[in-house]
Amino acid sequence: MTNHTLSVRQVQVLFFVDLLGISMLYLPSLAAALGGSFCALWVGCGVLVWAFFGAMAAQSSGAVLEKSRWGRSILLFFSIKNLLQGAVWLRLLSGSLSVLLLPKTPLFFLEGAMVALLYYGFTKGPACRGRVAEVLLLPILLVLLAVCLFSIAGVEQSNITLSRPSGGGTTIGLVALSGFGVDHLLFVSALDGGRRPSKGVFCAGASLALVLAALTALAFAVFGQTGMAIHRYPLLQLMDTIDFPLLFVERQDVWMVGVWICSAFLFLWGCLFFCAWLLGRAVRRGSERKYGLGAALLLLALCRLLQTEAAAMEMLRLLLWANGAGAVVIFALFLKERRGA
Repeated sequence: MTNHTLSVRQVQVLFFVDLLGISMLYLPSLAAALGGSFCALWVGCGVLVWAFFGAMAAQSSGAVLEKSRWGRSILLFFSIKNLLQGAVWLRLLSGSLSVLLLPKTPLFFLEGAMVALLYYGFTKGPACRGRVAEVLLLPILLVLLAVCLFSIAGVEQSNITLSRPSGGGTTIGLVALSGFGVDHLLFVSALDGGRRPSKGVFCAGASLALVLAALTALAFAVFGQTGMAIHRYPLLQLMDTIDFPLLFVERQDVWMVGVWICSAFLFLWGCLFFCAWLLGRAVRRGSERKYGLGAALLLLALCRLLQTEAAAMEMLRLLLWANGAGAVVIFALFLKERRGA
């Protein structure tokens, strides 16, 4: 496999884009249901937790885990975690594509095509994923900016009346545990020449907190708490509320859907890469391509087992606990790094 080296900028961009994609689908509506009119604040605080743990992970080095049997067991845990969360998000991505864009296309075809693309990307190395993220970042930001500017006209005055704060602790905790992919930063020092981009990662996480808080606040102001519950994907459907003059595109929501597809696909690409890469370091035999092919086939098989979206969401709830365990590992390695400094 080629292109093993990531730049510091690519690490920052990947952290931002990966977590943006998996956050846009359900977190805003869940935060609105739990936190009411303060949901944007709670989302921002929860995402800041990702920024802190991301900075700690980037400052640490997961390479020390290869030196002991217990450490290799942790690597195996992270590998399995990436496989399971990849299967869940592959199911959610393909299901959303079927609902929003391709209702007549069989799910198996969508899942198989995406897994084939993911494996092809895996063979090109992590730097290829980093370059794709850099290319996509500007279009993603431009679409989000356009959505914010044009959606302001659809704001309902009654929806922005602040009520008494409630559900803050539960909402922040849920958002904090939903930071899938933060643990990837434990291992980027092996891919970026040993550099520790902790400050840059924190800035990327803080920027993501502002973006998601702003989008959640805008969606709440447009749809209200009841509308956030009714709309299946409120952030993706924001553009449906915009009346563009001289509109030449019948489905303007495809722009936000496109942002989500690109971002979620990059996240899945990372899940497949780290599943195979960490498995190779835990087992210490065999080629990376064989692990990548095996992980891709397992990803497709597990996705097929999650036949309904409800099953995928149930697995997602279990993975929240795995994220909590991953946060404990990140914190422990960070403390070890600080004591050894």
